[in-house]
Amino acid sequence: MKYLKVSISVDFVAGIIRSLGKNYVTPKDLSEAMGISTKTAGRILRALESKGYVARYSNRAYRVLRGSLPSGDECHASTLIVRYPEDPPIPY
Repeated sequence: MKYLKVSISVDFVAGIIRSLGKNYVTPKDLSEAMGISTKTAGRILRALESKGYVARYSNRAYRVLRGSLPSGDECHASTLIVRYPEDPPIPY
């Protein structure tokens, strides 16, 4: 199976999470805010968890670790790499 690697700015995602104003974020919350699938949002949250920005709280929610999310100029060079399978070809 082929995978795509997508880079996304930690600063961008942190800004979205901060704008939600929540202590706990679910993949559904993030997917609605970013206009992406819940599966991709879950991958982003798992990548943030591995970097120490959020902590898994339950099967569906992540606790935002206040003070750990970068702000402003702190992370312009920092990115997350999210891997996910390429979409299968559409049969004609």
